Amino acid sequence: MALVSSTDLRLSHLRFPFAVRVDALHGAARLRDANARREVRPGDPFVVPAFAYFDCDLLPAPGQNTAITLQEVPDDACPRMTLATLPGCPCHAEKHWSRALAREMFSQPRLPWNAALVAQRWEVTPRLVRARLFAEGEALGALLREQRVARAVYLLAHSNGARTGWLAAQVGLGGAAALASACANTLGPAALNLLEATDARAAPPGTPRCLHLAA
Repeated sequence: MALVSSTDLRLSHLRFPFAVRVDALHGAARLRDANARREVRPGDPFVVPAFAYFDCDLLPAPGQNTAITLQEVPDDACPRMTLATLPGCPCHAEKHWSRALAREMFSQPRLPWNAALVAQRWEVTPRLVRARLFAEGEALGALLREQRVARAVYLLAHSNGARTGWLAAQVGLGGAAALASACANTLGPAALNLLEATDARAAPPGTPRCLHLAA
């Protein structure tokens, strides 16, 4: 169970609400964020800090596949996050409210998340919900779409032959076309290749490959 690609493929702007260990089963992947770039190969994993944006390039050799796994790990398993807790470390301010909400959205993506629902959970007004997110540079709708897509990618990495229609239902989207649109808008158009390859592996032989974006 892994993300698999037989062609070069980039997933841009991934973000999970937890630290995630990226392992290569075979082939290679390149991870990059605002501060660094790291090659991941079999036996040499890397832990991406929680709630940090990163790009992931799958880089298969000619005629071969690259396969990577994604696994949630505790914050203290990430050296960067551990160093950030030391006194005097010039780390950026933690996005307390945004990360907490992202975690809830990731865990329960099928809920009809809006300001009223969050306000009820936080026991504050919808206006204060928006203000807290705005102060941390986030917006409710964008965060919801991002975390639904992140959940879909995570499920895909942990499934065997999942179809896009099933993934869409699991993350609260209306169907395969809606999932394809959300993934393309969040991660870039290469995400469609990953979804098409997943459907192709799950489909009976001879089934045409066709994935349409939602209007």
